[in-house]
Amino acid sequence: NFLSTGSTTLNLTHTRDLQSRKSANFINLPLPGSDSTDRIAFDIMGVTREITFSGEYVSGATSTLDNFTTDVDNLINGNQGNTSGGQVGYICTIPQKSSTFRVFVNDANWTMRAGDPNTVNYSITLYEVSSSSG
Repeated sequence: NFLSTGSTTLNLTHTRDLQSRKSANFINLPLPGSDSTDRIAFDIMGVTREITFSGEYVSGATSTLDNFTTDVDNLINGNQGNTSGGQVGYICTIPQKSSTFRVFVNDANWTMRAGDPNTVNYSITLYEVSSSSG
């Protein structure tokens, strides 16, 4: 699994879990004083896809762990929608599905385990966007 900006690639081959969630984003309202079968649902918001990678990065070298956590932090830089470089967001490649998505990074988290200086757990949440988003 890879996230790429075209010039930089973050390799996530050590991903333990990959979750893809597609949502219709219904506005679902109950009718006052009615049972749950009496509801009004509006399909006006469009469909979203959320992709979450989580895993464990293990390295014996502190500098390698530092580079990885810096790379994860740098995924969110306040400039994902900038089109001046020609690419919007990131390209997310999932080889197991032969799928490629254009994405924005919504969350990028990492945690170091107490007592284990060689391991970092991470989670990265992406939202699929159109190529013209920005």
